[in-house]
Amino acid sequence: MGWHVAGTGPRCGTRPRWSEVFRPALQLEPVNLLLLHNNPTGSLRPSVENLRMTSGALAAAGEFGLEVVDHILFGNGSLSLRWYVEKGIGIETADERSEADKLRTAWHRQREREEANGE
Repeated sequence: MGWHVAGTGPRCGTRPRWSEVFRPALQLEPVNLLLLHNNPTGSLRPSVENLRMTSGALAAAGEFGLEVVDHILFGNGSLSLRWYVEKGIGIETADERSEADKLRTAWHRQREREEANGE
């Protein structure tokens, strides 16, 4: 088990390079990844960009044969993005619904691959 800071950015956000995120992880030969994200505003409401970023992480991880277990958002508390999209609680706008649906589908596909591989 290990951890790595993949990036820091201004209050308005940062876009990680997935090669930089996964390179240190691949050296540890992991099977699963848990992404952690600090929201400097303290808000636990995921933005559309948070949802898009997580979808991108799942797609990139799959290219490396890795599974993203969850993406935890930290602020004034913590929030599992996997739980958030599965439950749909607090998803209000059409963009949020669209991105949450894409992310939910990506996690379901990941689960199907795990089951097909007997994991």
